Amino acid sequence: MNKTWKNGLLARVSALPLLCLGGLALVGGSTVPAEGRAVAQAAEELDQIIFRDGRIVKGVIDKETGDTVSVFVVVGTIRGTVATVYQKKDVLSIIRGSGPGAAPATGDTREVKPEVRVPDESAATSKKVVYHIKLDGVLGRDFNVTPLKDAVNAAKALEPDYLLIELDNLWRYGGDESKGRFDEFGIADDIEPILRQNIQSQWQKQPKLVVWVKNAMGGAAFIPFFTSNVYFTSTGRMGGIGDLGDLFGSMGDEVVRDKQKSLRLARAKGMAIPNGYDERLVEAMTWRSYVLYYTMEGGKPKYYTEPVPGAELLTDSGEGEFEDTMEQRVRGEGNDVLTLKAELAQKLGVSKGTADSIEDLMFYLGILDNYELVSDAPERIMDRWSQTIDRLEQEIPALFRQFNEINTNGQDYDARKQARGAQINILKKIIQKVERYQESLQWSRIGVPPLDQLRIMIEQIRLQQIADRP
Repeated sequence: MNKTWKNGLLARVSALPLLCLGGLALVGGSTVPAEGRAVAQAAEELDQIIFRDGRIVKGVIDKETGDTVSVFVVVGTIRGTVATVYQKKDVLSIIRGSGPGAAPATGDTREVKPEVRVPDESAATSKKVVYHIKLDGVLGRDFNVTPLKDAVNAAKALEPDYLLIELDNLWRYGGDESKGRFDEFGIADDIEPILRQNIQSQWQKQPKLVVWVKNAMGGAAFIPFFTSNVYFTSTGRMGGIGDLGDLFGSMGDEVVRDKQKSLRLARAKGMAIPNGYDERLVEAMTWRSYVLYYTMEGGKPKYYTEPVPGAELLTDSGEGEFEDTMEQRVRGEGNDVLTLKAELAQKLGVSKGTADSIEDLMFYLGILDNYELVSDAPERIMDRWSQTIDRLEQEIPALFRQFNEINTNGQDYDARKQARGAQINILKKIIQKVERYQESLQWSRIGVPPLDQLRIMIEQIRLQQIADRP
């Protein structure tokens, strides 16, 4: 392809206007139809469902009962073909649209004619909806199972053609952590059903899952294996696992340890093999003593665990004179374990191409002039989770300090009773604040016992109060 022509085309796409509708950012890859512009201008006519977690859904209310409200979700020129049902207990308020098809009063279950305010669907059929979820920050803290599940569920009503996962995690390294982060595999294992099995079994329309790798290190390195549609940025990397062989140390029975390692390795391979990845790549990424070579035959890699003429070394034994230096490990540049960078990933068939911008990526997908990017809603969901964790890491230790400062040894019985009641209230407040977010809170850093122990402490205080009765 002519490079000058491609750059000119990308420049024209980058200059296209940004539409904001219903709280979702839509970037058009081509001119929006007249019907779509009319809908954008009349956005205030759509009904709005405002949820208690801050999420906003715009569309046309189909039915409403005392417990549920069903909505045809509208985003730009795209309208969901199936009404999505929401539980009223999750809804903070419902704002009625001002258009001629405005919804009836609460409790009225008669059907609304949504076609009055929905754009001509034939005008939108040519556009491809790309639902973009950015996973950045620390895996297990800033992005985890719950917020990702919320973001993916929000996409269901839109029936996107592509589910784009942009992966740019902060890799925690230093000390023993620089040898690998296989302990984060459990998080990736819990994420996989959200992006694969749940979509396959629960979505009427199956989007194409695409993973765009900027930084996929530690446990995040397993996420690209969920799909065969993987692209790297020019500085992208995927790896930093490598310590499966060292997992559990010398704790417990050696036979049991080996069995547990084998089970985890088999599960990791089970993520990759269905999407066409060679299981030896997984082993080279996860097992530091695993040695792997490769040659290229007919444009495809062929792998060997022993040296053969013309083969290139991917990973060595990582022992003795072959052990990587600390600097090599923390930079992800050693060869004790496999860390894929853009050029090597493409050569080995893990990456389909190098894309440094959304426009480059859309070009590879073949929809450069024909897409709408939905990114604002999932970004709010992920950001809100991360911000809440930041806040709770400050609030919870402060509350626990208040708990410890309460004196329950006063001479007066009523004063002791009141003090114990205050302690119980603080512990309940901590539990209430963190129940939804405990998967991302690092208890060792905030210095507060885990939830189960906090509940035991409440019962112990109650028993003390009973024993203290006059």
